[in-house]
Amino acid sequence: MSFCKWLVLLAIYCFLFGCSKGVDETPPVNKSFVNIFDLDITKDEYASIKQFSDRSDDRKNAAFKSFSDRYEMATYLMNHDLKENNEIRLKLAEFFQREVINDHLNNFLAEKISDEMVLEHYEKNKEQFIYNEYTVTVIGLRGTPSLSNDELKLEQTAKNISEQIVSGLDLNTIKDVYISDQVIRESNTNSKIVEQLRRIDVGGVTEPIKTRVGVKLYRLDGVNELEHSFEEIKSKIRYTMEQEARSAEFDRLLKLSVR
Repeated sequence: MSFCKWLVLLAIYCFLFGCSKGVDETPPVNKSFVNIFDLDITKDEYASIKQFSDRSDDRKNAAFKSFSDRYEMATYLMNHDLKENNEIRLKLAEFFQREVINDHLNNFLAEKISDEMVLEHYEKNKEQFIYNEYTVTVIGLRGTPSLSNDELKLEQTAKNISEQIVSGLDLNTIKDVYISDQVIRESNTNSKIVEQLRRIDVGGVTEPIKTRVGVKLYRLDGVNELEHSFEEIKSKIRYTMEQEARSAEFDRLLKLSVR
């Protein structure tokens, strides 16, 4: 997390949980920026953390003073004009909890899950990353004047054709259909189609499947079992591992902090 963000979060914490040294009824006079945070940091250190190394001393001084002045202004407002303003305090509280928790979890995951661990998970669980590739013949039916664009009639016609195909009907003799060959991968295809293809044997035909352009049947001509390469699947594996680790760490923090 950047130095600036840490300062803002620390300021929010002080505002919300009473870390200030008390509220003076008069505006602060010559109040030191360093003392507000109780930090032992110089202008040069500030400039280094903020990556101002290419700036002149005058610009570094100006940046440091600008930040100091604006923070003192915000401190004054929170202790005076905005002291009873719950709306701004809620915004600060939401920002505080979101940024602190997210920063912790992101750092936690960066240390917890390495590229080597992702590869190890892949090697140990290769059977999870095997998928089927289906070679199919697609038989498409569109509404025609004889069917009056009636979906029910179209589906019934599709079912009749399906039964005839299973019985050995030559596809070239079927009227009012368009036929094409297609290769379907489980990983990037409509789940309804894949679910039906999984249930039938080679030579079988799916139930009629509605599409935007009519109804389709899929005759299964062949199945190939393939394996995702590590490069194809590594981002998905990392995401899954990170979600599991994030959830576990969140639950751990919840038990420690919530009474």
